[in-house]
Amino acid sequence: MCFETTASNTGSRSGACLLIEQQLGRDLLNVACRHHVLELIAAKAYAVCLNTPSSGPQILLFTRFQDKWDLIDQDQHEIMPDDHLTEAIRDSRNNLIAGLKLHLSQFQPRDDYCELLELSVIVLGEMPARGIRFRRPEAPHLAR
Repeated sequence: MCFETTASNTGSRSGACLLIEQQLGRDLLNVACRHHVLELIAAKAYAVCLNTPSSGPQILLFTRFQDKWDLIDQDQHEIMPDDHLTEAIRDSRNNLIAGLKLHLSQFQPRDDYCELLELSVIVLGEMPARGIRFRRPEAPHLAR
């Protein structure tokens, strides 16, 4: 059974997945939607890094970012130099970037796959072939 990872689906007492299994009288293979699993991981990382778990459907930091989007100069950006990296780390980073660029040169079935690859290249200090493009943030609430 494939499902989104909301509490209404995954709840341990009255989640839809549990109720379906009870109605069928047997366990089913549960496959959580990869997009929503990654949201759970990102939410946990956010809570740990900022020491502020979200208590509502909105994440205030992301809401503020979205509100100020039009004030951000999206033409001004620079790639950080890698002077502080050791040779071994620089070699590993360059190998990773080469692999990411290889995957970018191949067909990707979804735009978000390309976006993840391009963002990874940027974070590692290189410029993707299509350059740096910023996309307006989507809805910042946890249900998204």
